[in-house]
Parts: sequence; C-alpha cells; structure tokens
Amino acid sequence: MGSMMGSFIPSEISGGRTSAIMPLGQAQWGLDYKMTDWLSISGGTYANRMDLFFQKITDYGLNSSMNLQVNDRLNFKLHGAYSLRGKQTLMNQNSLYPENNYGGAVEYRISDKFGLGAGVNRYLNPFTGKWVTQPYVYPIFYNDKNEKKSFQIQINGR
Repeated sequence: MGSMMGSFIPSEISGGRTSAIMPLGQAQWGLDYKMTDWLSISGGTYANRMDLFFQKITDYGLNSSMNLQVNDRLNFKLHGAYSLRGKQTLMNQNSLYPENNYGGAVEYRISDKFGLGAGVNRYLNPFTGKWVTQPYVYPIFYNDKNEKKSFQIQINGR
C-alpha cells in the first residue's frame, strides 16, 4: 500500500434534511491533507438552510481542523468554523444555532480496542451574544483495521 502523504483526500461530502421541530437542510464538503506521518490538516465549506416560522434562514461558511499525532497513543486535535453570514441569518440578529466556533481535544489510546478523548468547544451563544465554553468527553472504539468510532458526551459547566 502506498503512502498518502502530500495528497489531498476528500474527507467528507455529506448532506441531509431533518424536520423534527423545524425543517433543517445541511450540506458540507471538505478535503484532508496529510502533511507528514504525524500531522494532517483539513478544510472545507458548509451550508445550512432552516425554515423557522415561515422565514427561511441560510447560513454558510468555512471549517477547518488539524490533527497532531504525538505517538501511537497520544493525539491532539484542533478545529474551528466561521460563518460567512454572521448576524445576518435571523432578522439581523444571531441565529438559533451557533455558527462560529473553535476548540480542541486530546485523545489517548488505552488499549488496542479502546481509548478516551476529552476536549472543549467554544461557541457564540445566540441568546446572550457571549462566548460559551463547553467541555466534553468521549470513548473511542478501534476495530481490527485500526479505524476508530466514537460519540461525544457533553458536560454542563453549571
């Protein structure tokens, strides 16, 4: 198998539509670039469309991430997203879902099949206009192909 270093790889091309409370359509696209065996970066775009009380809200922007693999067990991650629409998404006010955010995480592989991650996400609260820090933890499960699957558990800071 050849090395993928120095090449762009499509990381995510996804979309969907949900209608639990408010109809929401989402789409995103991104590219990964593995610079070395221990450093990779990604970047992409996203678009969201929400129908809220007979008003259509559209948001689109940029997102990026960086992954630093210190060794076989320790991994650092940074991420961020920036809305190109900003406060224009809901009657020139903040929207009902956060657009601008950034954060990071640390992942530690405990065994061949299991690891733990913990991190923090900062986002702009749409109701107060202030930045909020949201810590989270997550388990990581590895399969035989060394692929990982995880889910986040958010921690309320109150």
